[in-house]
Amino acid sequence: MFQSGIAFLDWLGIVAFAVTGALAASRNEMDLVGFVLLGTVTGIGGGTLRDLLLDIHPILWIEHPAYLAVCVGVSIGIFFVAHLIDSRYRLILWLDAVGLALFAAVGAERAISSHAPFIVAVTMGVITACFGGIIRDVLGQQRSIIFSREIYVTAALAAAAIFVVMAALGAPREVALVAGFAAGFGLRAGALVRGWSLPRYRARPAQLPSHTSRTNERSEYIEAALTDGFRRGPLPWEAAFLPGKFAEWTVAPSEPSIGASALAILSCERI
Repeated sequence: MFQSGIAFLDWLGIVAFAVTGALAASRNEMDLVGFVLLGTVTGIGGGTLRDLLLDIHPILWIEHPAYLAVCVGVSIGIFFVAHLIDSRYRLILWLDAVGLALFAAVGAERAISSHAPFIVAVTMGVITACFGGIIRDVLGQQRSIIFSREIYVTAALAAAAIFVVMAALGAPREVALVAGFAAGFGLRAGALVRGWSLPRYRARPAQLPSHTSRTNERSEYIEAALTDGFRRGPLPWEAAFLPGKFAEWTVAPSEPSIGASALAILSCERI
């Protein structure tokens, strides 16, 4: 089963994620089938999406049904021991951190083994790491962990990127995997312990235009309206309203209604 360090890390990530799925089921007081469902989709969900996107056939757990069997077995085991755990949510967070870092590095490795470009390999690592947890949170009816204030997706990105960079530099795959895992887990652990987070967007009040800019905009609108219904000539009221650019416009005899409307608009502008 453990033919290499890569396979061992892959199995470890699946077990860690399957446990988090089963613990999420325990928090929702689901039955045994619910435990198996959440544990299984969390354990193999990210890898399944990755293989589908990379067009890898057969999918990993279809080629190796032992992956599926382990997820089922772990979920059943958690069903009987979940009540012994004091803080199940805290354990979910830490096991999720382990699975996140492992799957990010292993997912990137599988993409590179399929001859995917480096940027695609990093993306596949992030998808492998995050997608199973997203399914777990949706089915468990809880706010997705990717929306947490602390670093999460960034940790997966760091793990995948470091693995890809080291692999490109010719480092052994096992060494690159361990380095990627250490970086990803270190970031996520720091976020859990010390609350590390990236700067966040803050909503700002709308910027209202100044009185001068509003007046200019309305003046341009009035000028366009006056152009079609007015002819040049002296205005007795130009100094009282908009001195300067409108001082030579007056009402054309054929359009008295337009002139009256303009006077009303200008009067409102003045007030």
